[in-house]
Amino acid sequence: MDKQNVVFLGFTIPEELAHDYFRKDPNPAIQTHKFAWSFARSLATHNQVILISSVPIQNYPLVDKLFIQGGSFKDQDFNGYFIPFINILVLKHFFRLFFGFFILLYVCVFKKPEVIFVHGVHTPYLILANFFKLFGFKSAIILTDPAGVELDTDSFLSKFLKKIDKSIVGFFINNADILISLAPKLVENYDKKIIKLNFPGILNKSFNEGILANHLEKENNQTFRIVYAGGLHEIYGIKKLVNAILTLPPDVSIKMLFLGKGDQLEYIKQSSKVDSRVGYGGFLSNEELIPELLKADLLINPRPTSLEFSGLSFPSKLIEYLATGIPVLTTKIVSIPSCYEEFFYYIDDESESGIQQAIVRVMAIDPVERKLVASNAQKFIQQEASEVAVGEKINYMIKQLLRRGEKNYVFR
Repeated sequence: MDKQNVVFLGFTIPEELAHDYFRKDPNPAIQTHKFAWSFARSLATHNQVILISSVPIQNYPLVDKLFIQGGSFKDQDFNGYFIPFINILVLKHFFRLFFGFFILLYVCVFKKPEVIFVHGVHTPYLILANFFKLFGFKSAIILTDPAGVELDTDSFLSKFLKKIDKSIVGFFINNADILISLAPKLVENYDKKIIKLNFPGILNKSFNEGILANHLEKENNQTFRIVYAGGLHEIYGIKKLVNAILTLPPDVSIKMLFLGKGDQLEYIKQSSKVDSRVGYGGFLSNEELIPELLKADLLINPRPTSLEFSGLSFPSKLIEYLATGIPVLTTKIVSIPSCYEEFFYYIDDESESGIQQAIVRVMAIDPVERKLVASNAQKFIQQEASEVAVGEKINYMIKQLLRRGEKNYVFR
């Protein structure tokens, strides 16, 4: 049976190209990139996927790249198209909308996709998907984060425009045929007639294969090794985590390794000069990252639960953490599904002393017990969040949608 055509309007770009851009970007969209490819592969388990993609980078001059070329590409057995754009605030959106329209028009005329999937609340994409609904094409929006999330590198103008953006995207989202979300709160206020699917994330196939292929022997020493990998931002609780390590009694043998980029990078580096128990390991590729995670005794996520976005997104790092088979300590963010709860250790008090106490508490647990919990978590996440498992859920949802009515394309 032939697979049906679908479009994925998002940020899937070849791996080598992605890393070239990410090394230039102070806030690299690594998780966006990983999720995009995982979702594309999940879709491809039952569909023929056509990719229409933009390079996910921050505006010039934060990233020293002004003109982003368009064209076609083939990667991982997918055929795709790059949307060209000028990497300047406002112009970026305009060019993505303008050139995206002609690329999507071509695909819709000649490929006649069943559904146009949109990655995130990127306004040009939402406008395109809504416009093509006028011609009978169905739209599905994937909500990974709330609209208008501000970055520490955003300019005043950029933050202002994001506020405007946030006020208008709700209309486009409410007009979708399908909503897919990584946290239930992201979709709870939208039309009840819309087909909705919630799952906390997807275990990236290449990441998981890297874990399974890595037969690293852990060092047998007395130093308890903790790793945090991701955005090194104060808003994610990184400064509190650093201070929690700095204020531990000097006889506590521990090593806290930070991996990534963010506004707390200099604070981490300065702290490492004061206390060798704090370390910075750089901004790593998957191949470099996996061995560092597997050498850990504990992986940590200190993201504060008091912030609004904590309930509106699920940190994708938690899925990767669980897949390693290493124990995971996290704050009790409300987006953690109930079926995941037993596989984490928790930070009950999010103050510096509370984080410190949670770490010490986990250190005191029998290593055999910690290993058993982590091993069960690894088996669970490899089954529950695999690309194939998520692909089955998406396919069921598409069938629900198509059963509601006949195909009604104007382009024939």
